[in-house]
Amino acid sequence: MTATPPTPAEPSPERPPLQGVPVFLTSRPLDYWLLWVVALASLALNVFLINTLLSARRQVAEAVGVVAQGLGQLRSARFTYQVHIEQTVPVNLSVPISDTIRVPIATTVPLKTTLQVPIELPLLGTRIINVPVQTTIPVNLEVEVPVDLTVPIAATVPVVFDVPVEIALAGTPLDTALAGSQGYLEELAAELGTSLLVQPTPAPTPQ
Repeated sequence: MTATPPTPAEPSPERPPLQGVPVFLTSRPLDYWLLWVVALASLALNVFLINTLLSARRQVAEAVGVVAQGLGQLRSARFTYQVHIEQTVPVNLSVPISDTIRVPIATTVPLKTTLQVPIELPLLGTRIINVPVQTTIPVNLEVEVPVDLTVPIAATVPVVFDVPVEIALAGTPLDTALAGSQGYLEELAAELGTSLLVQPTPAPTPQ
């Protein structure tokens, strides 16, 4: 009994290309195109993230620069402060006085007395007659009185007033601290202002 050889399978007919679709699109598998979509989406996302980071970094650099400028203006500022003083000051001293004082005198001096007045009488000779006197004498004059003495003074004087005090920050320990902070912020602003992208490597010079 002889075996009949197997009949070869007929090749499947080729699928005609789709109308309006390029041939190279239909000749690639679906995974190939999915890989391209994922790659392009990843690239777009990376570009968006890099742009966002660059924008945020620029904004932070500008903010840090503004703060540094504010510190520089603060270092050159001058402040006026009113200091209220309210206390008691003891005073203990001796004051020498050497002067001539003119003392005006305006008064009346009462005068009451009896005057003995001699009178020559004919045939009787000299007789003494008592004359009573009662009057007031006005006195109006200035008398110079020399004064030479030392007057001790011991007292307690209350003192209440406001004193304006102007304070300049330049040259103070606070100015030194502000200068260090300003320099650090300026360096930080300069560093943040640089690009996040890697600098391109220069091409080697031909030998």
